[in-house]
Amino acid sequence: MNLDSAIAEMTALASRAETPNERAKTGMAGARIPKPMETKKAMADNTATSVGRSRSNGDLCTRWCGRQEVIEAHPILEGVTSAGGSLIVDRDRALVYSAEDSWSKALDRGGRCDFFGSTFTLPTQRIIGDLETMQRLVEHWLHSTQLQQAFPGLSQLQVRARRGQMKAHYEPAGVIAIPVEQPWACKEAVLAHEVAHHCSWNPDLAPHGPHFRSALIQVAEIAFGQEAALVLRAAYDGAGLKVAHAT
Repeated sequence: MNLDSAIAEMTALASRAETPNERAKTGMAGARIPKPMETKKAMADNTATSVGRSRSNGDLCTRWCGRQEVIEAHPILEGVTSAGGSLIVDRDRALVYSAEDSWSKALDRGGRCDFFGSTFTLPTQRIIGDLETMQRLVEHWLHSTQLQQAFPGLSQLQVRARRGQMKAHYEPAGVIAIPVEQPWACKEAVLAHEVAHHCSWNPDLAPHGPHFRSALIQVAEIAFGQEAALVLRAAYDGAGLKVAHAT
């Protein structure tokens, strides 16, 4: 099976709500796609990012990678944000974090990947050491033909430093704030996550819903290549997460 065939297969699989356990155990060398129930259990214990409306700082989408943060909010209200006078619950948030954490770890390792009968090489993600380089990288992604066509009218995106050690965040006004002294926050996968929020942001949609996941897959393809985007899609599928059709 070649890579194109594998992509076609995984595109079909991504629309399923559940993934058989025997398939959930397969995937990249040295790692595996999360089992759906195993991933759901992680919701009560850990989160890779937090998102929603900060009670003190307004609308924020915050990104975490490489640490564990206990979710203290009531599980039913987890990820609630206000938009257009209605309440929107970011129901898939913890599952998205878990899937992306597995994907980011695969990019940390890079190298040979055995994937559903195909073999390819994943790139190794970089840790970007300064804001100027981050800004150039983000602009390069946003100006790509693929994102410009998929998300017409994309506005500029500013990368700035922020205080604190545990979170990076996206502000809907078009700002990514990064704690630049923390290596985990300077990973390319973290930047890609925030750029995907910029591409897909809609106050009437759940921040980590199918449209966000579709946007991140497209950003991942630009940032890391087709193979890395395929692995991300498979991680979402392993968690039972649907992806919106690209526009």
